[in-house]
Amino acid sequence: MAAGNPKQKLVDHLFSILNKNFTSQLPPQREVIDEVVYGILRENATSENADAAFNQLITQFIDWNEIRVSTVQELCDVLFMLSDVGPRAQRIISLLQEWFSLTYSYDMQDITSKGVKEGVRKIARLQAANDYLQAWITQRSLGGHALPIDESTLRPLVRLEILDSETSISQARTSMEHLIPKAKGIQFIELLTDFSHQLCSDQPACQDCPMLADCPVGQQNKKKTGESKRKKSK
Repeated sequence: MAAGNPKQKLVDHLFSILNKNFTSQLPPQREVIDEVVYGILRENATSENADAAFNQLITQFIDWNEIRVSTVQELCDVLFMLSDVGPRAQRIISLLQEWFSLTYSYDMQDITSKGVKEGVRKIARLQAANDYLQAWITQRSLGGHALPIDESTLRPLVRLEILDSETSISQARTSMEHLIPKAKGIQFIELLTDFSHQLCSDQPACQDCPMLADCPVGQQNKKKTGESKRKKSK
């Protein structure tokens, strides 16, 4: 999309503001199986909580096989720092079971051997692999251009009117992939995730937001706050 496009300008401005106000670190290189499980943990979660959850999994269980044969509750007990812990635990167990049934192993490196398109097809066949996880593996393990968008990162994009409120997760990903180049994809997602959880949550801290001047929702909330203060002062 051309740089003169208003949405492109707003996205570029957002990226610049996020870079100035948040810090991002390049994620570590992981084996594909590790990245797949981590992607399930990371959806709608901060990197800090996802890291803590992943470390709990690999220290509290002997290996992936023990996790596969564990109960959902046993996984929930070590993933307590995450929201929606039950569904996440079930997805991890189901994915490990499905892959083991197909290959009798937990080695998923073969996914990377025949290029991005074939790798994506193999991931997409797994029932536990939703749009977010497919995009996550495309970006982190396959080196393709994909932006893993979840509900938390979609929220500020809608509030800023970069995306329409009716935009689905898959539509959001496709739209943003035209606005964010591949080379900046990982950094953008890391920064946007921190922004969405720290300031642009369900109860946004608009007064502290560096994008307040550009955000229609922030301006509405600012106006409401001002009106409330004036009523109280009377």
